[in-house]
Amino acid sequence: MRLVVAIFVTLVVNSFASADQSDFYGVWGTNKQCAKELIVAGGSKHAAPFEITKDWLGHGDVWCRLFWVNTGSGQHGRFALARALCGEDDVRDYQLDLTLKNAELTLTWNRQITNNSLQRCTH
Repeated sequence: MRLVVAIFVTLVVNSFASADQSDFYGVWGTNKQCAKELIVAGGSKHAAPFEITKDWLGHGDVWCRLFWVNTGSGQHGRFALARALCGEDDVRDYQLDLTLKNAELTLTWNRQITNNSLQRCTH
C-alpha cells in the first residue's frame, strides 16, 4: 500500500511541477535575438534567443540540462529555480533563477549575471 501511495504522490507532484513550470517554456530573447540578427555587421555570428523546454535550455551552441527545483507565484510575477548543467566536455553548474513578470522573462545565473527583459519570440 505504501508503494502505491508513494507512486501516486510522485506522479501528482511531477505532473504539478511540469504544468507549473510550463509558463517558462518557449523561445525568449531581445528583438535582435528573436530576429537572429548579426552580432557585428558583416560578421558571421548571429544573436541567439534562449530556448527553454521541460529538460533543456539552449542558447546558440550552448545547451544546459535543466533540473527544476521550485516554481511559484508572488507579487513580482511567476518565478522558478532550476539547476542548469551546461556544456559537454567541461560541464558548468549554475543556479538559474527565472522570473516572469508582465510577459518579460529574467534569467539570473548564480545570482550574479542577469539576462533581463526577454520577450517571447513570435517568429
